[in-house]
Amino acid sequence: MAFRIIEHCTACGLCLPECPIDAIQVGNPIYVIDEGNCCDFEDCVAVCPEQAIVRVTIPPGFWACAQPRGPG
Repeated sequence: MAFRIIEHCTACGLCLPECPIDAIQVGNPIYVIDEGNCCDFEDCVAVCPEQAIVRVTIPPGFWACAQPRGPG
């Protein structure tokens, strides 16, 4: 699971310092969460005055590392 910032975001910046792994980045026009790095701490959700941070489901293995290929 991870979170995503939706169009209700006003780019107030309250969520930025709440993410201990810096998965939230300034976007244009709204902020963006790197869903591959989001660790579900939920602190960002608690401080968002617009309720613009929502949970999303990522299929198992979606972010899995690619297996190395053999020679040739």
